[in-house]
Amino acid sequence: MLLSPRYDAPPILSVEVRAPGPHPVVQQRRRLERLLDELTDDEWTAPSRCDAWTVQDVITHLNSTNGFWALSIAQALAGDPTRFLGAFDPVASPGQLVDSTRGTPPPDTLEEFRSTNAAMLGAVEALDEGGWEMVGEAPPGHVPLRLVADHALWDCWVHERDIVLPLGRPPVEDPHEVLTCLRYAAGLGRPSRSARVADPAGRPSSRSPT
Repeated sequence: MLLSPRYDAPPILSVEVRAPGPHPVVQQRRRLERLLDELTDDEWTAPSRCDAWTVQDVITHLNSTNGFWALSIAQALAGDPTRFLGAFDPVASPGQLVDSTRGTPPPDTLEEFRSTNAAMLGAVEALDEGGWEMVGEAPPGHVPLRLVADHALWDCWVHERDIVLPLGRPPVEDPHEVLTCLRYAAGLGRPSRSARVADPAGRPSSRSPT
């Protein structure tokens, strides 16, 4: 979903206080990492649900988003939330990044995912209750970090299915993850009348939240 980030006003998105305990983005990202450890060379190069992207291309994209989420959290806690997405082209830039990394061996992409995943999850797991309410950046603009984590979950939850469904692997349907994704997507749907949906490569789609 392509949004115009909102920075100098009250957050455009309001969702009820998060459920107590670990955020479900942690278990989802770790599950995806375990899945990637199991993939064969043929599966890494297999088509995903994202037009013109292989499984490896999707993970290359997630390596980039992992880095963004970690930066967003760090800058929020420093009291200087980023405004990176105000100058980011969500249609062209993800595809250009993937194109520039084609030819990378799958083990290198996997190792990068392990590294970026660890950094992002370390930032999430270090948040205390006050930290969850600090303002960071996500595609809707400046929102509490609990909603930054919700968006990170929603995005990767969909991309997990972009990978596993074409491979014929059964998707995991954890109730906590599903509820968090649905609640967040419903919150986005109320204010974002001008939003349109695109896949990670910038092509129209009814599926991807990025």
